[in-house]
Amino acid sequence: NSPSKVKVVLEVKEEEFDVGEIESPGSNVLMINVDEVFEEHGVDVSCYNLKCISKEKIPTRTNHQLVVGDLDSPLKASINISLLNDEVFYPGNKKSLCWGSFYLDKSYDTLLSLLSKTKPLGLKGILRFYDEIGKVYSIDVDVPKYEAFILSSKDLFDHFETEDNMLWYWFESERNSEVQAFSVHTNTVSLVSSGEHNF
Repeated sequence: NSPSKVKVVLEVKEEEFDVGEIESPGSNVLMINVDEVFEEHGVDVSCYNLKCISKEKIPTRTNHQLVVGDLDSPLKASINISLLNDEVFYPGNKKSLCWGSFYLDKSYDTLLSLLSKTKPLGLKGILRFYDEIGKVYSIDVDVPKYEAFILSSKDLFDHFETEDNMLWYWFESERNSEVQAFSVHTNTVSLVSSGEHNF
């Protein structure tokens, strides 16, 4: 969104992989298959960082369009997020939190992932689920550095009953870091997916 030429780097644990360059303004799109990069370099992780590096100006905002869903799906989900500056100030007394929707239905495979938004700190906190009446379930979350917490709808069916398919999750972290969440639901017959980031 501002004049610049940036190198795009995929950061996984302590390693960085150059995945291309892009110039702004311009109409080009840089497409990166993260799974192929991981496979090529023998990397097995559940989260990564994407960085834009410039010797001169850097865009005020760089958008990252995530494409998620079943590999065989004719229609995958697309989630747009903006990359952030990792020098963002976080007050020492601030607990991180995020919330969003979670679709619970046996005809859909729903996944929820939680990860540290700007630094690979891992996560520790509590994840709560609510229906229209109130809280229905909670889970303690404790994942190590460089990893994401991933929960499937199949993990929830035996723990509570609700007549409401649309649940809301609320995650509150014990750590002073920004939290990112994504929920993706895929129809088990059509394999069509939809998804969104947290609020």
